Amino acid sequence: MEDNPDEQLLMLRALRGHGVAAIKVADDGVLALQHIFGAQDSATPVLPGFVILDLKLPRLDGFEVIGRLRADARTRPLPIVVFSSSAEDGDVRRSYEMGANGYVSKPVGAERYYTAVGAILSYWMDYNQDPYRRP
Repeated sequence: MEDNPDEQLLMLRALRGHGVAAIKVADDGVLALQHIFGAQDSATPVLPGFVILDLKLPRLDGFEVIGRLRADARTRPLPIVVFSSSAEDGDVRRSYEMGANGYVSKPVGAERYYTAVGAILSYWMDYNQDPYRRP
């Protein structure tokens, strides 16, 4: 979930470059929640494997998105990784206190950005043991 079109493009390139095919992008917090819960707030939302979330989103910021996802039993176990330009201790601490599973400060430069996205994907897709998605 990213509102900056240039950042969206960079993220999409990095995700596709690392082999991720199914990607949903939301440029504000309301759309992000609609992607996850469905426009009608369905009883059984189709959950993504994990969420990469920027904090600075229009309409609902990243903190509000985390709060709403953690408040609902259906989405409480959904892994959320904050990927933000902010490296402020307060933002990092608040993200974890609200229920984020990880926090990565966006690196400067396309190559470092690509590497950071690859590390996030590798952890969540290859190494993390998710009790809700086991075969």
